[in-house]
Amino acid sequence: GPADFDVDGGDICILNTADNSVYVYSGGELARRIDLDVTGLYAIRMAAEDGNVYIFGVEQESRRPAFAAVDAEGRAQSLPFMEHLGSESVAGLSANGSELYVEEGGLYWTFDLENPDAAPESSEAYRLADGTLWEPHFAGNGILTHTMTLDVTHPDGRTLTIPFEAACEHAGLGGLRLLRCGGGQYDVYVVEITQDEEYWIHTAEYVLRVDEKGTPLYVYTDSSSAELHNTRLDSGALYSMSVDGSTLSIKRLPDVFITPWARYESPLAGITPPSPEPEPTQSAVPAPAESAPQA
Repeated sequence: GPADFDVDGGDICILNTADNSVYVYSGGELARRIDLDVTGLYAIRMAAEDGNVYIFGVEQESRRPAFAAVDAEGRAQSLPFMEHLGSESVAGLSANGSELYVEEGGLYWTFDLENPDAAPESSEAYRLADGTLWEPHFAGNGILTHTMTLDVTHPDGRTLTIPFEAACEHAGLGGLRLLRCGGGQYDVYVVEITQDEEYWIHTAEYVLRVDEKGTPLYVYTDSSSAELHNTRLDSGALYSMSVDGSTLSIKRLPDVFITPWARYESPLAGITPPSPEPEPTQSAVPAPAESAPQA
């Protein structure tokens, strides 16, 4: 069935492992089908750029990485640098112009498609399809804190740190993910986590638009916001894919968020958190009596 998708100049590309094909939809109609000369793959990732399609997966029997590239005319391409990648550790694939980005085992590789023999660049930061790097950081030593920061490095080398704070006062931030940026504004997927009186965990997800200082501007929420982990960015537009039974849906998120942050009401606000543990009391211990001086 559908394993991954990408958006290429407004065309929707869907990777279907049921028949080892990529379906390309333009204007809502099927415009092209690409048959892949690869079978028995799993952990498959796909990227599409300028009509070219790049597929990475792992062979079922050998557990070795397998790579396929098809150009806009349907001709197979050979990119030898992909042979140096691992197998199951490849978690993401995206392309921008002449660059192919591969997320593998906590590292993010940049390959030059015009010069396949060139040495790749690596980074430990997450990477958007436009080349923007980002890293989330928790405050303090805990894994769940009320505040976090997001370090962003733009393709021109400009860097900034954006602060974030949970909307609900008794909730913590469970994670941040930069989805897109432009015009001095940043759309960030935010997860908040809290517990009720019986210690059941509750979460709230939303997309928050902030400026470069971290000032919350607008918020976007809907019932499928938890599916935004699978997103694609194309020409500044953000898309997400979801599968419900036999129905595949690809949705474009709005470019303009209409709900001001000041009007956002966290669904966690009505949850009563656990009562704080009482501080232990220390019983008074009488000081030892002083002994009389010896004659």
